[in-house]
Amino acid sequence: MPAYKANNNSLEHYEESDRGPDFVRCALKSCELFKILHLSLPDNMIGSKEMLDIAYVLSRNTPLRTLNLSDNVVDAKAALVLAESLGSNSHLKELDLRNNKLADAGVAVLMTPFILQRLQRAHVKGEPDIEMDDGKSSPEKVPEGQPDEKPPE
Repeated sequence: MPAYKANNNSLEHYEESDRGPDFVRCALKSCELFKILHLSLPDNMIGSKEMLDIAYVLSRNTPLRTLNLSDNVVDAKAALVLAESLGSNSHLKELDLRNNKLADAGVAVLMTPFILQRLQRAHVKGEPDIEMDDGKSSPEKVPEGQPDEKPPE
């Protein structure tokens, strides 16, 4: 059984062997059972098939606030599955999809649910973070390495 650490409503793998579909399924079940708010699943070979499980959890509007899916194999097809599930989720505020295989089509399909659900931040490709302007207007790019706080107006 995969090992992971859970603390302060966060769940992430802690052993190099904790990777792949079995770990992802276990983490997703734990996410629902323990009301996890922050789930980190980088470098887990997540593609279209695994995204179905992730989309199912998100579509149930779990209290998950941040989801790290960086360094996986998420492509435009998997992004479409994810985007559809975000339509019924009002809790997710941050999604990290850096270093995946999204291409422009995958990024485009994901942006509509982000704007509609008023996500606060999205991390995609190798681009600077996209931060929503308090959910009231279109996204603005935030330079990498900048703090999460907004500049004074």
